[in-house]
Amino acid sequence: MIQRLSAYTGFGAACTFSTAATSAALVVAIQNPTTGYELSIYASTSWPVWVLIVINTVVCVVLLLREAVAGNQSRRWLIPLGILMANGLLVILMSVVRGYYAMGGDTLIHIGYTMDLTNGLVSSLNFYPAAHVIPAGLNLLGVPLNVATGLSPAIWYVVYVASFYWLAKLLFKDKRLVILVSTLAAVLLLPHGPALVATPLAASMFPLTLLVVLKLRQDFRVRYLVCYLALLAVLLFTHPLALEALVIALGVACVVLVKNRWKLAGLTAVTLVLLVWWAGYWYHLDTARILPWNDTEATTALVDPTELDSTEPSSILSVENTTSILPSLTGVEATQTIGTSSGVSLILRRYGGEILLGGLAAVSLVLLLLRKGYRNKYVFLSGLFVAFNVVWFAGWYLSLGVYESFLIRLMYWVPVVSILLAAPLFLRMLDSQRLRRLSIAGTFAILIAISGYAVFNLYASPITGTQNLQTTHQEIKGMTWLIENGDPDTYIVHLNSQRVSRYVAVLHGYEWVHQHRSTYWLVQYEPKLMGLFNYNDHSSVGDKYADDIYLVVTKLDRLLPRWEEDKLYLLETDEAATLIYKDSDEFEVWYVEGHKQ
Repeated sequence: MIQRLSAYTGFGAACTFSTAATSAALVVAIQNPTTGYELSIYASTSWPVWVLIVINTVVCVVLLLREAVAGNQSRRWLIPLGILMANGLLVILMSVVRGYYAMGGDTLIHIGYTMDLTNGLVSSLNFYPAAHVIPAGLNLLGVPLNVATGLSPAIWYVVYVASFYWLAKLLFKDKRLVILVSTLAAVLLLPHGPALVATPLAASMFPLTLLVVLKLRQDFRVRYLVCYLALLAVLLFTHPLALEALVIALGVACVVLVKNRWKLAGLTAVTLVLLVWWAGYWYHLDTARILPWNDTEATTALVDPTELDSTEPSSILSVENTTSILPSLTGVEATQTIGTSSGVSLILRRYGGEILLGGLAAVSLVLLLLRKGYRNKYVFLSGLFVAFNVVWFAGWYLSLGVYESFLIRLMYWVPVVSILLAAPLFLRMLDSQRLRRLSIAGTFAILIAISGYAVFNLYASPITGTQNLQTTHQEIKGMTWLIENGDPDTYIVHLNSQRVSRYVAVLHGYEWVHQHRSTYWLVQYEPKLMGLFNYNDHSSVGDKYADDIYLVVTKLDRLLPRWEEDKLYLLETDEAATLIYKDSDEFEVWYVEGHKQ
């Protein structure tokens, strides 16, 4: 009795300490707001915040592993899991807590789409309106649009972990496996991120998708079929890749699972038709003029006009925090950090946690298939793991035309399946009677390594060769001033890669941008941008343009290597350029008199 009481007292004390650590980290982060553009949120946030987050992660992982080793039938393990999730939520919301206007280049577009939705309109170019329902609802409750959009990834994180919990309970009878799966799900690996991006959001719904599919396989009842159809409707308007992943899951289920095979095959056929239909609209094919809110002009366009207004200058890494796959050495140089590094080294830094988990999943796959009497569920999970990896790798290796949009992005689904495969391997390590303490210590070390990678790779960082795509309040304020006071017939050009149309979407909504894309918008000029201009070959920026323009310069522009390499600092002495707006060193607007012959 005394020993049991002591154990409960120690557990309670550890949970109390962990809760206090998370609360303290939140308070310190709030007291350390951003003042402008930051190269890295990790370096700019007060160091005690990250120390407390790391300590809290270690404590929670220890508590959860102890519960898994002990195999207690109580549900007290949900307490440290909840604290670990709170820790993860703090990391995901760090940019919101510290007052960033927005994270990620696509976020401004999503804010515009959300503004349209709150006004009762679905933009004619909004491919994934379901992704904006939650931020639109928060906005209607009084939450600012940019904050509501920033909160959305955190809400989907909670749905993701909860879905894994119920999925693990369905798949595994051993409660310890449920604990291990839930713990791994709470770790901030792909598809999690701090910005609202449609592809990771679609991937975060995959545990729920698997849960519904396996429920149907187990018992093809009407209520489960209704749940499937409801989920299908949501996935349909979330992202085409969500449907593609669902088709792969159904296809694998039809091959390896016997029960209700032909019923699942029927669902696969219907879902495949929907995927082709939706993918056609995604690519603006002539056969896909479908949705009632889409006007003729939008659906017959061969390309999205928003995609016309940016090129990637050779000296800048333009990387979405959650959608770009391979890091770049140029990005490392651009963010002034670690000198020369190999591409392999950068990939390990950026995806170390996912690679480690994937390696464990591969080992577990081999061990499970070598065992006699393995169950169909392991064959199903193994089939999913192989299918997703083959598809994304084949798309990359063969350089297929749909590689970027429909193949390589399936990498986001790999960690989801890896969690379900790696958990049994962790359990075998914990149950090992040989070198038991060493096995438990090894399991703990691996979990901490994966968790550490996840925390410090969630945001862009010079260490991983990724550029912090932060939108500052000064940028929004400056663009608002320019649009309200500038000449609408004078084009706006950004010095580097940010699309001016995205700023306009934040102010007026994305449908307004689409309808007025010749105003304030650089369809003619933005493809050229300033990426090829330099003062080494030209005496004036006016040489580049025949008409007068507004030239927007941000703090990030001054931090990139090309500012010195292309001598762009000579803009300040260029007779053709006049500074008409300045907000410290964060945002400038120059009026450039074009004199190109």
